[in-house]
Amino acid sequence: VDPSGERRAAMAAAASGCERTGLGHARDITGERVGENGTVFGVRVLLVGALLPIGLGAASFGVLQHYLVYLAVCVVVAILVTGTDSSGQQVAAGFLVPGMEDAADKSQHLVRTALFKGLRGEVLDLSPNSGFVLFRYYLAPKNKVTSVRTWESNSFLTPLVSKRAAFLSQKYDIKTSVSSEGKLQDFVAAQSPASFDTIVTYGYLNQTADLPASLEALKALLRPGGTIVFLEHDAYPSGIRRKLQNSINCLFKAVSGGFRCNREVLKELENHFEVRSYNFAASALFPSTNMIAGFASVKKA
Repeated sequence: VDPSGERRAAMAAAASGCERTGLGHARDITGERVGENGTVFGVRVLLVGALLPIGLGAASFGVLQHYLVYLAVCVVVAILVTGTDSSGQQVAAGFLVPGMEDAADKSQHLVRTALFKGLRGEVLDLSPNSGFVLFRYYLAPKNKVTSVRTWESNSFLTPLVSKRAAFLSQKYDIKTSVSSEGKLQDFVAAQSPASFDTIVTYGYLNQTADLPASLEALKALLRPGGTIVFLEHDAYPSGIRRKLQNSINCLFKAVSGGFRCNREVLKELENHFEVRSYNFAASALFPSTNMIAGFASVKKA
């Protein structure tokens, strides 16, 4: 949603408190810049063209309650099949994520271009299951990225991430390393303090078990004047959309590789950093796609 004049003034005030002036200029990150997502369109057709007629038919025969129970059972089975363990989530993410992320990237290309404009220096990319779609934005003409360090342990996705990382290293001389050992939290903990100019998070803040502790850990990894660039799902404040997020979170977490769609990420970010954030809906169809994008810098004493 395009922010009001008051909101823009607040953003400008927050920007003035950030040391990284290169990332402090106004951004056009609004819902109007999000294009139609082909995957979402296909799901919409499926819902309207298949489930709705069947539901109407079930209602006409007086068996609507049985139909709803059947749909609920299907959701439970999907959760059980994908599982809550890492192996089940890896399989689900390996098959679903590449297509979903490519579709999301096409619809959000203008938003992401504005978000990642002006990146520089050494970058820590914390985008589990999704980092491969962000590499292209590190190559923007005005960006001065010198190295990218990322992590991907999903055996289905690691070859794709490694291939694109090699492309950055060989063609553009951006030193890019991909770690696939251990857990993501161990990878973050192994990094040296004050060693990154920029930290990119896409889904990481939704996935980490202890969000406050993880934010403090990221703060320690930033060099003076460093910036966290984030693109995350965020919980709706209240209402029916928040209830829908809560209701589908288990399924969303299973098929997305461990991400939560109902975590209050922005609220926690503002507890630890100076934040300039923008809100947009990645899709009008899914209640899980309330997105926040923006920049976080260490609060001045």
